[in-house]
Amino acid sequence: MRLLPAESRPRSAVLAAALAVCSAYSVHHYAYAPVKREADAAHVRLAELQSRSRRAEATTGDGAAALERRLALYEDHIARLEKLIPADNEVSALLEAVSAAERRAGVDVAVMRPEPPELGEFYNRRSYELQVEGGYHEVGAFMTAIASLERIVASTDVSITPASPTELEDGGRVVASFWIRTYSKGR
Repeated sequence: MRLLPAESRPRSAVLAAALAVCSAYSVHHYAYAPVKREADAAHVRLAELQSRSRRAEATTGDGAAALERRLALYEDHIARLEKLIPADNEVSALLEAVSAAERRAGVDVAVMRPEPPELGEFYNRRSYELQVEGGYHEVGAFMTAIASLERIVASTDVSITPASPTELEDGGRVVASFWIRTYSKGR
């Protein structure tokens, strides 16, 4: 039993047909099918993204209003906080308030040394080294008065020592060394 005819013309036709079928199969299997799978996957992904987008649009209708309310609340909060930060021209008034607190507390400021301002992107930090002498409770009242000023002033690096070795009894004088720091609106 022969697969191919003995004559050359029909054999050529059968071989050409077989070659055409093999070529068509190869093109379909190696070129068309992978591209079709990628296109199908892209269509599925597109449908999924469109579905997510529609759901997000449906939920952001109420979410956008809530987000706007929260943003307005935060802006109001920031505006109130910025009122507590002195402008550059208000720092001298702040130092006068520290001097007034000194007089009210009955302490003596031995050292008040300003440091150069540290410039920042939004705020400049201003630091002052202070050394105060007075009764323990008076020094505490002075530091409380500084912390209670209308503008933000923070006391840091506090060190309290007796004014003299004989001052250790109750009500004795102490020396408090510390830094006060504030921020001013920059640039």
